[in-house]
Amino acid sequence: MLGRSPIRSKLLGSNNAEDGGTLGGFPVQLLKRVARLSCVLAAKKEKIQRLGEMNSLAEKAVRWLIVAVINKANLLIYRFSV
Repeated sequence: MLGRSPIRSKLLGSNNAEDGGTLGGFPVQLLKRVARLSCVLAAKKEKIQRLGEMNSLAEKAVRWLIVAVINKANLLIYRFSV
């Protein structure tokens, strides 16, 4: 009997999404926070992926630099030993 009654909305609080009610059974404020959190986490995920790529490139550059220094040192040692 109280299914569509205007008294029900007064007793249980407003169910209108604009008034901060519910949407799909969830509070609208919670849904807004979850949506915002989802965007923030997606942005952080992108930044972490970019940092990982940059770290890989830096590690490769250091390895190549070490190899180049060792090769140059070996070349110098060879020159002085001959």
